[in-house]
Amino acid sequence: MSRRVDPLEVEQLVDAGEDLLGVYSKGHHSAGAAFAGDPFLTAVGAYLREEMWFDDDEVAAFTAGSVAFETWRCVPTPVADGGERWSRFVAATPGTRGAFPVTVLRIGAQR
Repeated sequence: MSRRVDPLEVEQLVDAGEDLLGVYSKGHHSAGAAFAGDPFLTAVGAYLREEMWFDDDEVAAFTAGSVAFETWRCVPTPVADGGERWSRFVAATPGTRGAFPVTVLRIGAQR
């Protein structure tokens, strides 16, 4: 039986105020010890430089030790009168309904 492989697509993780908390990619992606050979950190570095205006020194501070492998599920929020619908991610137990693996790098506290 083959294991599903999610593409490495870096996405922003923001709070309700649109402050950057981190970045993630659906699926568990390798996070090796060397930055140059690490596909997840390489993709994150490129994303942060291009999209978020991080400089090389800030990107170099992220190491494989900064990466976490977690399982989340997406929970829609209630809509107030005239409000906008959005969703939040919550921790989930692997294999439960709606759960999916993620590789995440939390940034907010490091910047």
